[in-house]
Amino acid sequence: MPALHTLLDFQFEPGGPKNPLSDQAVYRDLCTLVSGLVQSGGAAPLSSVSLGDSGSLDVFTAENGSHATLRVYPQGLLTVDAEMWVAEGEQPSITAEHVASTQQKINELLGCKKSKRFPFIKRGARVDPYVPTADNKLIEYDFDEVVYEADSPYQNIKIMHSPQFGNMLLLDNDPNLAESDIAYTRAILGNGREDFSGKTVLILGGGDGGILHELRQVSPKWVTMLEISFLLCSFSQFYLY
Repeated sequence: MPALHTLLDFQFEPGGPKNPLSDQAVYRDLCTLVSGLVQSGGAAPLSSVSLGDSGSLDVFTAENGSHATLRVYPQGLLTVDAEMWVAEGEQPSITAEHVASTQQKINELLGCKKSKRFPFIKRGARVDPYVPTADNKLIEYDFDEVVYEADSPYQNIKIMHSPQFGNMLLLDNDPNLAESDIAYTRAILGNGREDFSGKTVLILGGGDGGILHELRQVSPKWVTMLEISFLLCSFSQFYLY
């Protein structure tokens, strides 16, 4: 299991009566709620830093190694980060229900006009579930196994297993094709509207083998496929079709 990281964002009214930077009683209650995320009964802050005009920062630690940070910005933003290590076979010490309850209590304490709870981020997992996109977004898949990985002269080739999508081909960490994408491949060939029987067909690229696999079902006369990566062709044929 990985380290699990959860994040909470809160927006409060800087000039309101419940600003934790100007009300020490509110700030103490806030610290109790945040420290309770990582240790039952709360934990004293490992460090508490006043950042002057930039707000404050507190770090809380628990005996099991979990920690939480509380950052208050004078502009009306409060962030809470909590992280824990989950050993194989153990249950997380910080649950989604616990985080949701803490979110609700902080909302009530500060009279927040807006708050957001992010899903747990898995860091250092045996099988990395995240795929970054070209525009720097992060997609999480349900990968449970690295089926194959190698570097060709042209790209990194990775085949991941997903209970939802089957085996998925990633080229330089970019999802290319999964076993569940057979409808996409058939659509490229016209979904039966094109007659390839007895025809000569040229495939440019297509190293994942999907188009070639489907063409072979409709009796073309001859198929030529041009693909620069022999390694990609070999392992796609073995793991995808």
